Amino acid sequence: MKYKFIFFLMFLLFFMSNNVFASHNDDPIFEDTTLSKEEINAYLTGVSLDLDKVADIYHFPNPKRVLELKGLLRLTRAQKNRTVMSYQLMRKYTIRAGRDIVRKESRLNQLFQQSDFDLEVVEKLVNEIAVLKGKLRFAHLKARVKQKGYLGSDQLTVYFQNNTRQNSAVYAFDE
Repeated sequence: MKYKFIFFLMFLLFFMSNNVFASHNDDPIFEDTTLSKEEINAYLTGVSLDLDKVADIYHFPNPKRVLELKGLLRLTRAQKNRTVMSYQLMRKYTIRAGRDIVRKESRLNQLFQQSDFDLEVVEKLVNEIAVLKGKLRFAHLKARVKQKGYLGSDQLTVYFQNNTRQNSAVYAFDE
């Protein structure tokens, strides 16, 4: 019964996280921004944009990469379930925050296009974007910290021996 409930929660989170950004291509607000297409895509899909690079440097594992290496790491069912739940919650939150960032960046763009705006409005909008970006970064880092607690020391060793991003001098957008 317990596993059925966990499976149901994972399914629900997956469904909800995919629907959060499913229609962004039809939304004209996403076309009116100075963000690059890559940045918009990253924000709308929950990609870290290297916001969690500090976690890599100090050996905090990426939940997505842990799931990719689950066989090699010999995750228990409980470890896998906790990792999936943590990853899905992080994605749900980061996708929502990313969508809000893109919308606010678009609004900022619109204000500057009009050339007639109140600087207090711009300041408020810029501060809102900064807070959202901070929360987005924290969500990625929090998932990494939690993930480290889910793994044993032998699993962490195997993870970091097989993590191409960790072993690479170049940090790519691999979320």
